[in-house]
Amino acid sequence: EVNLTAHLDVAFYDELNDRPMDPYPYGVEGWTEGDEQIVIRDRFDLWVFDPAQEDGGYMLTGGRGRAEMLSYRSFKADRDSRYIEEDPLYLDAMYEEDKSFSIHEADLGNDEAPEELWRGDMRAYTPEKAENTDQWMVRLSTFQQYPDIFLTDSDFGSFEQLSEANPQQDNYLWGDVELFTFDSMDGVELDGLLYTPENFDPEQKYPMVVYFYERTSDRLHNYRSPAPSASTITPAFYTSRGYIVAMPDIVYKEG
Repeated sequence: EVNLTAHLDVAFYDELNDRPMDPYPYGVEGWTEGDEQIVIRDRFDLWVFDPAQEDGGYMLTGGRGRAEMLSYRSFKADRDSRYIEEDPLYLDAMYEEDKSFSIHEADLGNDEAPEELWRGDMRAYTPEKAENTDQWMVRLSTFQQYPDIFLTDSDFGSFEQLSEANPQQDNYLWGDVELFTFDSMDGVELDGLLYTPENFDPEQKYPMVVYFYERTSDRLHNYRSPAPSASTITPAFYTSRGYIVAMPDIVYKEG
């Protein structure tokens, strides 16, 4: 056995764990060809290690992840590849501050911060590359926009919409959502989501539903079709009927 991470003052386990159990690790991103290197995640950044060497390793993402509260994860041009592709290495990420998504390009051979190719106030699902051309397919969504399919290239500079899978939404009132912050009664600063009806007038009073369970604020740009559920609510079901829906994050305490 070789302990790869003991010499580093970094948590490679869930820093936000608030349940009475051991936290899960963030996990392994993958291996390079020939198992020469292994890439391991912390909460924000990616680290590269020689699996046979103790007290080694370097930060692939140059510390930008933790500095900007940006959680990096990689994706492959060849989905069938068993190994991490090195030239270039593509990353997607979410900014914790505003929940925006971004796409980056990194070099596995150095510890410089990745180059940001695109950033948007929406959720970007993992891009998928065409086999024989330099074209990528990516689904983009917001609370109001169904995750339709967009076409782009390896520069990720512009996106052409290909699908319109949910035109019937135009027949209904939908609403909007914004991120807010608040201090819990224990003094912990937390995020929350505030969903408002379509044509919202801040000078008027509205009925409000409050739903809280664990942390939901990372879902700011998630699209949710109205559907029955055993334990959650669909915000658009209520905003369409003139309700405000508040979803504050909560932190568990044992007992």
